[in-house]
Amino acid sequence: MSKPVVAVLIVLALTSVTGVSHAVEGELTLGLGPGFTDLPARGEEGQGGFGGGLYAEYRFNLFWGMTAGGYHSYQLSEGKSDLPGQSISSGWVGVIYNLDVATYVPFVTLGPTFFVSSPELEDGQGRKVDAGARLGVGVDWRRYRHWSIGAEIDLHAFATDLGNYPVYLTSMLRMNYHLDLF
Repeated sequence: MSKPVVAVLIVLALTSVTGVSHAVEGELTLGLGPGFTDLPARGEEGQGGFGGGLYAEYRFNLFWGMTAGGYHSYQLSEGKSDLPGQSISSGWVGVIYNLDVATYVPFVTLGPTFFVSSPELEDGQGRKVDAGARLGVGVDWRRYRHWSIGAEIDLHAFATDLGNYPVYLTSMLRMNYHLDLF
């Protein structure tokens, strides 16, 4: 069985566990977490690294909300292929859809993302890569009203030459604090 199929089956099994939903309308979630990153198009096997992020999410209701945040990563230098280390900072805004009806809360995010990198990322024609779109999937374990933990994987598609840098992948362990605004 392939790894993506196993991952989907695990998420489905976790979401089938019954439990109490702790979410409320008008809720603000503040979170942070460490993560791992990859630039798959760089070098023979991509260029991996590490990083971390900060984010905020506001819920309109039990399902829909807005999200914004930032992530900073450092892609490690690859001596065998002479790739320099790569520092990438990204910021995003977007929508989030939560399926918050049980203790395990799967979610999907979508929105524009912006990049600042050093050295600057360029596409195959020498244009600076500084914007794109972000699609994320994840799940939080919300056992308590004001605290939850989880994991998220995000695919950042650059808005330039997709043949040269098709994606920037980030993954993050999430630690969340939830507070009621209203």
